[in-house]
Amino acid sequence: MYSFLMRNASWKRVVLSVLALAAVWTPAAPAGDADWVELNHWQGNGVCQTRPFWLLGDSWVLKYQHSDGVSVDLYNLDGEKEGPVFESTSGIPGTAFRKGQGAHFLRISGAGTWNVVSQVLVSPADKWQLSQLTGELKPPMKRLAVWTGETGQEFFEPDLPPGPWRLVFTLAGTGAAEAVLKDAAGQVVFGTILREPGTVEGWGYKPGRYGLKIHAEDAAWKVELFGE
Repeated sequence: MYSFLMRNASWKRVVLSVLALAAVWTPAAPAGDADWVELNHWQGNGVCQTRPFWLLGDSWVLKYQHSDGVSVDLYNLDGEKEGPVFESTSGIPGTAFRKGQGAHFLRISGAGTWNVVSQVLVSPADKWQLSQLTGELKPPMKRLAVWTGETGQEFFEPDLPPGPWRLVFTLAGTGAAEAVLKDAAGQVVFGTILREPGTVEGWGYKPGRYGLKIHAEDAAWKVELFGE
């Protein structure tokens, strides 16, 4: 499961650290005063691969809301799909229950806006240990590249590095801008539209030549790439 990360020195240290923490911690059975603890919260529109996060062996849930359909798939950090978590077209908020363990990411895809929250049921005694596990998958990253532009359409073909990397898309001022990143097979890895000033991020887990397309109307934009 971790072979991809082990080829990256910084992420190898992170994985070994998390595995050491997990090895010495046996979660207590949730008692009557157990709480649902939020692990992650993602919101946006279009397509996004999330930051890596750690799953425990106990049950966890995803709560979701969306405007026009959304689907969520679970992957390990080798980029192997472990199955769908849920798919909804009703527009009605819902909850999906899962079990799992180890380091993972989600691929969230929606026609409109979406809001997804992950939670796990833990006893008060386990909250600190859980915070240590979930906080470990955040190693330092440096900026590897930056692209900027204004009104019009731009296309770039960056060679993205091995190991997890992060793409940050920023819109400044008025107007709107769309960013779409596709891998060599044509699959959308990141795709979003910003209609007001703000920043959206997406993550990638495989190296190779990608296609990055930006379309902006009366807007200044910036795309930053972070990695080891």
